[in-house]
Amino acid sequence: MNVIKGYIQVKGTKTGISGLVVQVFDLFSDISGRVSIAPHVNKGTLGQPLGSTVTRNGEFAISYEDTAFRIRNAERTRPDLLLLVLAPEEPGKAIADRILYQADVRRSASPQEFFSIQLDGKDLQKREIALPEIEDRAAGDPKAVTLKTSTELKRRREIRKQISELAKVEVAEARAIEQKIETQLRDRVLRHLTQLPPNSPALERFVPPGGDVRTVTRNNQQRGIARVINNAPGRQTYLVLSDEEFQALLGANGEPDTEKVEAKLRGQDTTPSRLRDAPLLKDCLNRRRSSPFDPPEPDPPPDPPPTEPPIVDLDIDRQLSRLFNDLKSPESIQVQEGVRPDQNSVEVSVDKLSLRRGPADVPAFYDFHNLQIAFDHVWEDARAEGVIEAAKILYRQTLEAGGDPETALTTDSNPLRALAREAAVAGQAKGQKLLTAMARMNDSGLGLPDIDPVIVVDPPPPQPPQPPHPPGRPDLGGFPVEGVFEQASEGYPFTVFAAGSVNFGLLVTYRQRWDPVSYQVGRLAKTITLAPKETVSFTTRQVVKLSMSQKQINSAQQMRKDDAEDTQRDEAEIVQRAESKTNFSLSASGSYDLGPLGEGDSTSTFTKDAAGSSQETKKAHRQATRRASQEFRDERKMEVETAKSFETEDTIKREISNPNDELPVTYLFYELQRRYMVSEQLFRVTPVVLVGQHVPPPEYISETWVMRHDWIIRRFLLDDSFIPALNYLATQAQGDRIILADLKANLDMIRNTVNALKDQIMHARAQMSARYAALEAQIEKQARIAEEEDSEGFFEKAGEALFYDSDESKEATRIREDAARDAYERAVREEKDLRSQLEREVSALQVASDTYTKALAQNTNHQVQIDRLVRHVRDYILHYMRYLEL
Repeated sequence: MNVIKGYIQVKGTKTGISGLVVQVFDLFSDISGRVSIAPHVNKGTLGQPLGSTVTRNGEFAISYEDTAFRIRNAERTRPDLLLLVLAPEEPGKAIADRILYQADVRRSASPQEFFSIQLDGKDLQKREIALPEIEDRAAGDPKAVTLKTSTELKRRREIRKQISELAKVEVAEARAIEQKIETQLRDRVLRHLTQLPPNSPALERFVPPGGDVRTVTRNNQQRGIARVINNAPGRQTYLVLSDEEFQALLGANGEPDTEKVEAKLRGQDTTPSRLRDAPLLKDCLNRRRSSPFDPPEPDPPPDPPPTEPPIVDLDIDRQLSRLFNDLKSPESIQVQEGVRPDQNSVEVSVDKLSLRRGPADVPAFYDFHNLQIAFDHVWEDARAEGVIEAAKILYRQTLEAGGDPETALTTDSNPLRALAREAAVAGQAKGQKLLTAMARMNDSGLGLPDIDPVIVVDPPPPQPPQPPHPPGRPDLGGFPVEGVFEQASEGYPFTVFAAGSVNFGLLVTYRQRWDPVSYQVGRLAKTITLAPKETVSFTTRQVVKLSMSQKQINSAQQMRKDDAEDTQRDEAEIVQRAESKTNFSLSASGSYDLGPLGEGDSTSTFTKDAAGSSQETKKAHRQATRRASQEFRDERKMEVETAKSFETEDTIKREISNPNDELPVTYLFYELQRRYMVSEQLFRVTPVVLVGQHVPPPEYISETWVMRHDWIIRRFLLDDSFIPALNYLATQAQGDRIILADLKANLDMIRNTVNALKDQIMHARAQMSARYAALEAQIEKQARIAEEEDSEGFFEKAGEALFYDSDESKEATRIREDAARDAYERAVREEKDLRSQLEREVSALQVASDTYTKALAQNTNHQVQIDRLVRHVRDYILHYMRYLEL
């Protein structure tokens, strides 16, 4: 086995280069290693390939067998090695162009060869070969440091360039998607909001979001000029001229000059557009427009005066008699002065009643304004921008959830409803819910925050029953698109002029002059009949008394007192006496006969008496006294008393009498009416230029917006009933919300404490049950030992006395029983303490809950009034914007 190893590194460093191709050849005998090998490499006539590999961290290794270099000549002993270092392969690039390094030919190479190669970093950079990060443990060559720095800078520039290219691709894709969404949504949403057909003339004056208002305004004015002025039919009028005036209007050709005639007409302008829409004025104007050259209509002939027959001589007596018939004597005239007037004479006198004008009777003037606008207004929809952006967000979320919003838009005329349904279907298809957050609209430019879909895998907690779904809105399975629907449905109750649009007009002022003429008798109001010398007095007394007293007493008293005393006394005296007595006796006797040695008797006796006596007196006294007292008292008392009294008294006294002695009198009271001479004329014509001002979108009109401009809204508020809500919003709303949030946090903390105490009580009760079971076991065990002692016999007790002490076992059982009893009593006390603590926390929870409920109710009531104020400002935004623009 032959092995070729090596290491390729950047020149001046010890950093290896990865990714280079190393090839080893056994040169043919007719090729010298110093000549150009490029042609041979391309043709494949360089030599016998022995192997190739790729460097890893600069290291490489190639192994080959002896048979590899003996293919052409079996008698060769060693190969002539040529090592080439090549760049990575690229399409269309020859092998000779990839050569980075050519090693010297090693003739008759040994079985193991090693190559250490250094390549110049600049040459590698020119070949566009990525260099590794130069290690700090370089050879110390300054060139290596410079190369490391330049390589790092180039690498960073390349990374930034690649990231920039990727970002450009992403931006281009996002722009294409945004353009697609814009194309599919914009026209649909605008048609849905404006409710106008595509061919409606009003759309020519509509400025969409982002549209050029100047272009729309200019086109609208050009259409108006072409439609109203250029195509308007001419009007026929007449000029009454003298000979001198007629000659002044003639031109050089002897015909009337158009410009002179127009100037003459302008001086006598009778344009009807400057007159108010009054039928009488139009009738007078039409009469003035009649031709002055038409012959006047003849006046009707007057009625002939009545004629009397001529007087002749025979009629002298009759004529004298007629003259003297109307003459009355003085006596008859005096008698007739006292005659009572009849109804006709009274009516004639009343009709002739007239009062002279006084010094205060001056003319009164009243001006009436009429604004005449030249062109139709250019308008916009204030909701359009926010609703379009909301629909885009909904489109993107639906697309990310796997839905097909493009197809969904073709299924419904309402694009918002179609997108919402498609998003809900996409979320339900995955078994998940797509949650969308939509909030305040006044801080961001579009009125909508950045919204990201949140996927909820776990099922949501149970919610309280919700009210029925509003009619006209689809139930989308919990998909929260209410913000989008509210923006689309809640708009201004009027059309908004496009901001920056220009229109022209005339402010025509008409003045009425009211000249007081005289007084006249009006409707009969009352009649009073008085007898002779009767006097009637009238006293009118008007008393207005307003008294209001309000007394409110709110008293809440809560008192809780707990007393608990627990005394435990355990006194026990145990006397135990044990006595045992044992007697053993052993007797042995025997005789022996030893012949000549002798004989005898032997008797042996062994006696042992063992007696044991023990007495134990044990007295135990335990007493535990526990006393707990708790008192909770909460007393609140509020008393408000308001008293207000207002009294007004007006007294009017009148007296009327009949001065006659014999005749009754009837007084007639009539209403007095004033007569005026009213005249009206054109007073002033003012040219005006109308510029549309910006009106904020309806979603911008929020509490923050109202609070920002409260000092102006307060001065021009249309209804005083909104003043308390405005004062509360400007002074207390934020603080009360902080207090409410703190009360809520405190309530949650106490509720969590109560829940934790409940869990602890459950655990304590379980532990108390376990302790009681252990105590019962020990008591049972001790009882069993006592029963066994009572059933033992004499020999069993003797054996226990000799071999082990039974008192020790009974004492241990008694100790265990005492320990179990103490543990059980301790568990009982802990459970009781927890219950007492739970009662205190429940009381505190009730107080906190009542406080929070009261604060929440007050805050809700205030919030209702604030919402009412915001809605009022939104409905009358044009009124308040007049002063905000100033």
